[in-house]
Amino acid sequence: LVNAGATFVRAMRKPLDGMPHVDN
Repeated sequence: LVNAGATFVRAMRKPLDGMPHVDN
């Protein structure tokens, strides 16, 4: 479960890397 969450975060951070993002 934790591993899947980490992968999801990485996948989401790639497209968000070019725009301002806030860590919840």
